Amino acid sequence: MNATKYTFNVSQTLTRIFIILLSICLSAPIFAQKEKKIPSRFKKGFIVKQTGDTLFGHVNYNDILYIRFMDQNGKKKTYTAAKIRGFGDLEQSRFMESHFMAHKDASYFFERVVSGKYPLLFSFENASSQAPAIGVSGLLVGVMDGLISSKYISPFYFVKDGQLRVLPANADRFQATMLEHFSEVDYIIAIKDSPEFKFNNVVSIFQYMNPR
Repeated sequence: MNATKYTFNVSQTLTRIFIILLSICLSAPIFAQKEKKIPSRFKKGFIVKQTGDTLFGHVNYNDILYIRFMDQNGKKKTYTAAKIRGFGDLEQSRFMESHFMAHKDASYFFERVVSGKYPLLFSFENASSQAPAIGVSGLLVGVMDGLISSKYISPFYFVKDGQLRVLPANADRFQATMLEHFSEVDYIIAIKDSPEFKFNNVVSIFQYMNPR
């Protein structure tokens, strides 16, 4: 009687193990298919909602105004820069944050280049605008617009007192802007008369201003 009961319990246990293993084997191809369905243009990442909540999934971005987000269930949704605080691309370790540009009355995504007390941001819009454009008025006007853009319009911004501010590419205006807003920073005090204090070194300047 006991031997029969023991045999029955062992048989029951082996049956359960077999069912579990079979379920795992059958579900593996399903998970693999789900993974294959993720388009290559989507990168592992996350979005930060206006509430501060972070949602992980996949992001697809190639625009400064909006992104496509696919959650962990495969559901896709478009978010404009005005609807979320920002998003991250985990595969490339990049974070883009949303800021309102008053003169354009719209919100755009900016890439955070340097983090810290004095963050440095990068605008893809201004970066592309530096290339000479061929306007309807002719080649000369287009080239002149390009030269003016490359000299004065900067792709770099910073945030101070809650306001987004551009860093002018023009040498004199760049130094004047930096001294106006960061004159109390020790590193700026140390290099203000140095030849290193120029727009071409903007990333390294902000890295030294924000020691890790």
